[in-house]
Amino acid sequence: MNQVDNKYFFKLKYCSRNNWFDYEPDEIFHFTKLSSVESIMNSNSLRFRKNNYSNDDRDGKIYYYVISAIDSIDSNQLNDTSHWLEFSGMIKSFIELYEHLNLTMRSNDTFLSLPTMYNLCFSTKNNNHMWSKYGNYGKGVAIGFSKSYLKRFLDYPFEYNVGKYFDCTCGKVIYDEISKHEIIEDIILNAYNDYCSLVLPDLKKDCLEEIKTELLLCSYFFKAPSWHEDNEFRFILLHIRSLIPPEIDDFGNRFIQFNFNDTDNLKKYAITKLSVKCESYIDSFTKYNVNCVLSK
Repeated sequence: MNQVDNKYFFKLKYCSRNNWFDYEPDEIFHFTKLSSVESIMNSNSLRFRKNNYSNDDRDGKIYYYVISAIDSIDSNQLNDTSHWLEFSGMIKSFIELYEHLNLTMRSNDTFLSLPTMYNLCFSTKNNNHMWSKYGNYGKGVAIGFSKSYLKRFLDYPFEYNVGKYFDCTCGKVIYDEISKHEIIEDIILNAYNDYCSLVLPDLKKDCLEEIKTELLLCSYFFKAPSWHEDNEFRFILLHIRSLIPPEIDDFGNRFIQFNFNDTDNLKKYAITKLSVKCESYIDSFTKYNVNCVLSK
């Protein structure tokens, strides 16, 4: 593995204090159509996409939570109140502009100083709800993955991905409204107190960039309560866009492709099993040497 300058990797400072990074259970499922499974198997790779193609129109929109958190923070919680209005104003303006560019207009533009985020969605459940909603009523496939293996593997770049500088994190999606407010308030409050403790302008600027990135990361883990039955779990790639551009599929959508190599084969290590509703699919997957089971 090539050595990569650590400056390209983002380390969570505020988000990691929250419990959506609990990793139980280990097996997670990706529901998709038959042709997509065959593509994954044959290419020995996974694709991560931006969340502005989500089926939830509130996915990625956290401006309301940011405003609510800022309004709820009491001056007694602040170590220094002198810069609060300036700091909170910058955060509000940034989130408002981000959502206008990246979500309302479905733009592929982003802020060059920040990582661009791409996700891959899973569920911790393999049940009738997921089959009826995402498994095409038995005409699709549920791919079981080992979450812990994927996390270890995505934590560093390797020879088949030279030059694709990214950091990876993963966690469960948050549906509860109270939890969302508490998470955002905690991030803003702790970042502001850190901001006030810094003297050098460059360090203050870095602190602002850090909280902006972490708030955007939250937007990938917040969904409306009505989607709670999905029990979603996401892997997020934080990609340094200026170093290498993303790829574009046949529909004009941008993605980051993560390639496995022959030694760390996706089918051998990352995939625990394939679940199908249609019994005739079982024989068709024998060529991939992956455990295929009939889902009840």
